[in-house]
Amino acid sequence: MIQRLESPFPTRSGELDRLRGAALFAHSADAIVDLDPAGVITGFNPAAEGLFGYSATEVLGQPAGVLLPDRAPEEVAVLLADRAARRDVEPYVLDYRRPDGEVVQLWVRAVPLADQDDRPAGLTIIATDLTPARRAAAELAARDSRYRIMVETAHEGIFIVDAEFQISFANTRLAEMVGYSVEGLVGGSARVLLFPEDVPRVLDMMARRRRGISEGFELRLRHGDGSALWALIESSPIPDETGQTQSLVMLTDITGRKASEMALRESEAIFRGYFEHAAVGIARAGLDGTLLEVNPAMCRITGYEADELVGHSADHITHPDDRQPTDETVRRIAAGLDSWAEFDKRYIHRDGHVVYVHLTVSLVPGPAGTPGHLAVVVQDVTDAVTALDALRLSEETLRLLADNAQDLIFRYRFGANPGFDYASPALESLYGYRLEDFPAGSNLMRHLLGDTQAEAVLAALGSGHASVAPLSLELTHQDGRKIWSEARVTVILDDAGELIGAEGIVRDVSQRKAIEDQLAHQALHDPLTGRTAE
Repeated sequence: MIQRLESPFPTRSGELDRLRGAALFAHSADAIVDLDPAGVITGFNPAAEGLFGYSATEVLGQPAGVLLPDRAPEEVAVLLADRAARRDVEPYVLDYRRPDGEVVQLWVRAVPLADQDDRPAGLTIIATDLTPARRAAAELAARDSRYRIMVETAHEGIFIVDAEFQISFANTRLAEMVGYSVEGLVGGSARVLLFPEDVPRVLDMMARRRRGISEGFELRLRHGDGSALWALIESSPIPDETGQTQSLVMLTDITGRKASEMALRESEAIFRGYFEHAAVGIARAGLDGTLLEVNPAMCRITGYEADELVGHSADHITHPDDRQPTDETVRRIAAGLDSWAEFDKRYIHRDGHVVYVHLTVSLVPGPAGTPGHLAVVVQDVTDAVTALDALRLSEETLRLLADNAQDLIFRYRFGANPGFDYASPALESLYGYRLEDFPAGSNLMRHLLGDTQAEAVLAALGSGHASVAPLSLELTHQDGRKIWSEARVTVILDDAGELIGAEGIVRDVSQRKAIEDQLAHQALHDPLTGRTAE
């Protein structure tokens, strides 16, 4: 079990946390050391005890310099500060002397941590012992037959290259990775594996290696068919028969991992774009209803600045009469009784007026199924509510309001000659139609909605309720596109109580639907692989 002192600094979720989680759970043989911002050791796992030669009891609560007794405290402090200031996880190789005098070579990644305000919150050091693999590779390079079998069956691509980039040895795995035969590689130049724009970086790495700086790095390689593959590259100097220095290079194919990382970054960038620029409000909330993050549209809807909302319960902006039903809905979702909910409520704007909103709330689970947070999409429907009220005003007032509304406002008749008695100009601006586009006597509702949706709407209108809201519909644009829309409808009855028509308002909610679909996908799929979460 990993021993760790509690730290008061929360870490920032994202790619660094996933790297740390992978090291903890998928690569438990790696040594893991946690440091707080002052460089004090707060975590030291069993693999670290075996690798560094100290027990957790000896080092927990001690400065990191206890692991590097050969270095001055000031030098250690500068090293840690440099690593903590980095925004990328740059691996490097370290020759480490254990307390018993043995020198081991470590592959080290220093992961900077940050709190929720993006302030430095320490480091997590992940170290892998490279010594056994390097010894095996060196013996193999000396043509020891016992290790030749190992190198030919190794998962890594292995080759030997001199200072002029000439390849003198290559294993079968390397040839498979890069799409060449072994015979086609040996005797040739390693430049064939590089894209021209990457050559300066490799030359710089070789120069650093000759100065005694040993470091691993990730590099894009050129496959024999011209495509790119990504490899983790580790090199060690070895002498040839004449005493000249060559490099033993080991490649691990990480193309799949890089593709997943790029897909994840792209997905996060797309969602961040939705979040920052969406016309609808979006918020992350804790299971207790505390707002954790809000987008600019949420601030515009409520009139508050982000720092006035984050850290507070949504109750403080909710109309008092709507707090209890909202809290009950959130409790059901947090308890796992419902995975999502859609409902209307009222906010109290910062200036005191009432804002009518339509909410979609869904549960986003945390890692390994642990409790996560709530994703909330907020649409301001105040104009829609006002427009519905306007339908009860005089025809003249109705037309004045409707003709200038961005949403479609309509009155529709059923019966032997179905059609619009009135449709606002938004019928054309949103869906591409004018009233004269429909032939006389055609069933416009079935034309716009399709038979299945039209039947569902008729069933809803015939349910006996005076008003039906909201109805989520997929309307067909004049050019054939499908547009997700939301309708709020009031039924029209004759003197006998028979349904003879409907009136209401329809708005385009395609952007909100896209965001809700993205949130649902993230909740049900692994963020790195894209596969459905277990």
